[in-house]
Amino acid sequence: MIQSEFYVPSSLQKGGYIHVRCVIPENASPTTPSVICLHGAVMHNIIFDVCVDEGQPTFLEYLAQKGFAAFAISYRGYGESSKPEEMDASPFPLRPIMRYDDARQDVLDVLKYLQTRKGTESFHICGLSWGSVVAGSLATKHPDLVDKLVLLGAVYSYPNPSWAAILNPENPNQLNPGMGSYRVVTKNMITAAWDAEIPGSDKSTWRNSPAVELIVNDMFAGDKIWAEQQSTSPCFRIPTGVSLDVLEIYNQRPLYDASLVKCSTLILRGAYDTSSHPLDMENLLRHLGTSNKKMITFGNATHYAIAERKAKTLWEEISAFFLKD
Repeated sequence: MIQSEFYVPSSLQKGGYIHVRCVIPENASPTTPSVICLHGAVMHNIIFDVCVDEGQPTFLEYLAQKGFAAFAISYRGYGESSKPEEMDASPFPLRPIMRYDDARQDVLDVLKYLQTRKGTESFHICGLSWGSVVAGSLATKHPDLVDKLVLLGAVYSYPNPSWAAILNPENPNQLNPGMGSYRVVTKNMITAAWDAEIPGSDKSTWRNSPAVELIVNDMFAGDKIWAEQQSTSPCFRIPTGVSLDVLEIYNQRPLYDASLVKCSTLILRGAYDTSSHPLDMENLLRHLGTSNKKMITFGNATHYAIAERKAKTLWEEISAFFLKD
């Protein structure tokens, strides 16, 4: 396997760039199928590139072992990608930045780059959490680019009560007025939602502690220069555009029309996932325009199942789906 990383110029931001992690087979060619992994609202592309247990590969490495060229993108504002100019100012009174359509354009920039540099014509897309919205909208706006679609821990159109903090407590049709253009995240905030979904006090039974440490350290490294200038405890910034998207989803105004998704689609969620609601996923499954569609719920798995100890079962489903004719 060949592991690397590269940066793709942004078409939306002068001087901006998108960071991509990459693992490809040694004998990769233009005909080698490509998988593009899209992260969610908090954890950037590192979520796809951690060892879920001692001696195990990362998800990207596993895909390369199965014969795929595997790529994981960080949208601008996340990880090693450039930060939008608004993130160098105070977050108030600016509106949230980097919504799903901005993220989708970052993905398009990468896909066009890969088409030009590697000759790849179309791609398998794996979208996690908010990344499922980016992936779904990509499949409807640019169907020629998407061969197959995996929606992992997805969200679509449902008033999920776990999102209450994002909404105006007096009017769920409005965003919480305390939401600026970006938010500052501290170390204990990174895994708070993950911790809450894992039953019991010993979280290491579900996830590998070194993997969590790698994720946390990598997230801080992505905003190191800014963080070093702060006088407060270790922290970093992430955009809040996803909050406006969640507002629409909560009020059952989906951000893409699932009936326009014509490619084969697999929906996966963990039984302990509080962000991806089962009723929402059943509704999404019904509305998907493709006849080749399937949903699987995994027991003893959370919203972050892709990076948990039992992730290999999930990976096997994903690779088998992508390999199936």
